[in-house]
Amino acid sequence: MVSLANCAEAVFSLNEETVFVLSPKGLLELDLATKTVHALQTPTKYNPDTDSGVTLSNAGYLLFAGNDRISAYDPGKKNWATVCRAPGETMCTDVAYNPVDGSIVFQTSNRKGVLEYWLLPKGAIKPLQLRLRRIEYLAGFTFDAEGRLYFGYAGDLWTGMVCSIPEDKENGNWICGIRVGPLADLETSFSTPTNQGVRSTARAKETIYVHLLRLGGSGWGKIASLSAPAINFTDGEPQDDTLEKRFALYQDELKSIRLLGENGSYGFLCSSRSGKRVFYRAAEPDTEKMKIWLVNDGKREEVGDDSLLGLGQ
Repeated sequence: MVSLANCAEAVFSLNEETVFVLSPKGLLELDLATKTVHALQTPTKYNPDTDSGVTLSNAGYLLFAGNDRISAYDPGKKNWATVCRAPGETMCTDVAYNPVDGSIVFQTSNRKGVLEYWLLPKGAIKPLQLRLRRIEYLAGFTFDAEGRLYFGYAGDLWTGMVCSIPEDKENGNWICGIRVGPLADLETSFSTPTNQGVRSTARAKETIYVHLLRLGGSGWGKIASLSAPAINFTDGEPQDDTLEKRFALYQDELKSIRLLGENGSYGFLCSSRSGKRVFYRAAEPDTEKMKIWLVNDGKREEVGDDSLLGLGQ
C-alpha cells in the first residue's frame, strides 16, 4: 500500500488549484474548484502495492518516483520525460524537490529492501549518494519553500537540510538534522502493537502537518499539526543548541500539537508551495466517516468523501 510506507502520496500543482494524488486506483488529478477527478497514465506500470512518490518542480512539472526512474510530467503538453534512472539494480520509491536550489532528493530500495538516498543537483543526470549519520531512513521527507527538510525517524519529527560537509570533517553530501518533535508513541505491550509515529510531513507557513501511523503495521493513525520551530544550521550543525534549549523546544512542540482526525491508511497529506493550503484525508469527528479536507489559510473545509477518489469502491 502506498500510504502505509513512508512515501509522498499527493502534491499540489503550482497554481494550488489542483492536487495530484497517488491512490489505489492510480495517479489522479483532482480539480479543487470543480471537484472533478481524472486519471493520468503513469510513465511506467503503476502498482499500488509497491512504493512510489510524487513531488513538484519549480517549473510546475509533476515528478514521479516509480519503478526504475524519476519521471517528469508536463501538465501543459501532457507528456512524460525521464529525469534520471535509479542507480544499479534498485527501484525509485520516493522523491522530494527542493525549490530553493532546484535539486531532487530521492529514495531507492533494492531487492533486499535496503534503502538508500540520492541527490540530483539541478541540471544533472547522474545522482550523488546522500549519506545518513545516526539515522537509518527518512520517513515521509519533504522540503518547504525555504529549502528546509522535514522527515520522520523512529516515530519522531526531525528537521534539517542537505549538507556538503568540508573535507576536514566528513567529505560528501549528508542529511544533517535534529529531532524537533518527540511524537513517537511507543510501548512493549504483550498485546497487539499500538506504536505510532511520524510517517509523512507537510510544512504550511508556521505549522507542520504530520500523519502519525502505526509503526510496522496498519489500522491506526491520526492527522496532526504542530508549530514549526525556527532553527538555523551552519555546516550541518544547529546554531545555539544546548540541552536546556532542546528540552524547551520539545516542550513547546508538544504543547502545540493538535489532533485533526483519525486515519490509519491513505493520508494524501501535502501542502501548497505558498503554505496557504493543506490537503489531507481524515475521519470526521462526529460521524467517523472518512472525508477529504482542504485547509485554506487556516480554515478547514470539506472537499468530499472517499468516493471522490474512488476509495471503497
